[in-house]
Amino acid sequence: SLSAVFVRWSTAPSLVLVLYRMAFSVLLLTPSLLLRQRKELLALRRREVLLCLVSGLFLGLHFSSYFESLRWTSIAASVVLSDTEVLFVAAASLLLFRQKLSKKAWFAIALTFGGSIVVALADSLTGADVLKGNLLGLTSAAFMAIYTMIGTVCRRNVSTTVYTFVVYLAAGVTVLLIALFSGTA
Repeated sequence: SLSAVFVRWSTAPSLVLVLYRMAFSVLLLTPSLLLRQRKELLALRRREVLLCLVSGLFLGLHFSSYFESLRWTSIAASVVLSDTEVLFVAAASLLLFRQKLSKKAWFAIALTFGGSIVVALADSLTGADVLKGNLLGLTSAAFMAIYTMIGTVCRRNVSTTVYTFVVYLAAGVTVLLIALFSGTA
């Protein structure tokens, strides 16, 4: 819950922070994975691996845009806009999967959307850089929604530890490639 504050306090580039976050997570998961779930990891089917890798790609993009948004806008705006992921998931559920949402769900979505607009508008009065940060926050929400939807499919057959390991590894590789291609030190 304090990651946004720590990102703001840090002087390291956003991509470096994301890369370390993913790398440390993978390192911490590796012993448990190798001791307890090695067989499950090796038994993953091609489709499961591919879905986990794509999910990881979007998680890496989410963290990259979210951490970068914290450089350009307020912590409150970045967090609130990034948390609009629920709007994107609801829209995709409705449009792509034809799932019906309850009145309670629609009310929660409207409340989230309304709060996001208030925060974004209040923040946008302070300059163009803030708008860039707000757009990065919304972009991170869209990436997180894709990660969440793919993860829902993956988690039907894959344990939490194996899923998290593969996804964080893919996210780390994604961010490493972005950092290398962008020339980030």
